[in-house]
Amino acid sequence: MPVYATAPPTAATLHYRLQRVVQGGVRTGAARIDWAPTPEGYMLSLAAEGGLLAGLGAASRGHFDAAGLAPERFVDRRRGRDVQATNFQRASGRVGHSGTPVSAELQPGTQDALSWLLQLPAVLQANPALAQPGAQVLMWVAAGRRAPQVWAFAVTGPASVALADGAAVPSLHLQRRAELPYDLQIDVWLDPARHHLPLRVRLAIPPGPWFSELLLTGPDGATP
Repeated sequence: MPVYATAPPTAATLHYRLQRVVQGGVRTGAARIDWAPTPEGYMLSLAAEGGLLAGLGAASRGHFDAAGLAPERFVDRRRGRDVQATNFQRASGRVGHSGTPVSAELQPGTQDALSWLLQLPAVLQANPALAQPGAQVLMWVAAGRRAPQVWAFAVTGPASVALADGAAVPSLHLQRRAELPYDLQIDVWLDPARHHLPLRVRLAIPPGPWFSELLLTGPDGATP
């Protein structure tokens, strides 16, 4: 597995329109990503706001090392309470999830179920050659209650994204393909003009109809 050079974005707050297709229908709302890096580490959160989705979200905290973002703890939140945690025990070199005594070896560059969304821009910003169609960005990700898996993000190329306000913005499209039925498939459209921050994110579980999608409505505090 490669260990990439990284250039994390500066602090940013990003606002999105959120849509989820679940059993029982379509749910819509708003969401906010808060990214707060400091010399001592970082805080990253995703929070749904308004409607039936209010209270859903996740948070990651950690520091930085030679491989970029180095998570220490990830929590998945439902209605304001933590329902699952992933702990990166760097002193012992292990990573594990709450509710199970099983842990796995912690590989360099391993991300959690949220931090990958900022690690990907950090890698692409520092490695322009990886933005070419056909290139791949590989990373270990500890998500759910599974042992860490290698996520391969393939660059499909430039694409235009229609934002929630109708504005068309140039982007770079990457995809993590589902290798097995009901595996997680990720499509992400990044903004090369703003440090490759995410413009649109779509998480799907094919062949089922379920998916979640974030579509940017406006950035605050982000700098190119």
